[in-house]
Amino acid sequence: MDQSFGKKEKLKSKILITQLFEEGKGISVYPLKLIYLSTEKQEISIKSAVTVSKRNFKSAVD
Repeated sequence: MDQSFGKKEKLKSKILITQLFEEGKGISVYPLKLIYLSTEKQEISIKSAVTVSKRNFKSAVD
């Protein structure tokens, strides 16, 4: 069973990532933080990105 994100599910656009951090709303429940941005456009599907602090995880695959 493939448990990876497909190409259409990954948030990769620098413009959209910047917009997400500038205009997005957030929910925080330690140790997780969710930042989201609602849109009215029908053609945009749900996309996600994951970041992890290097302080806690030195290797990207841990």
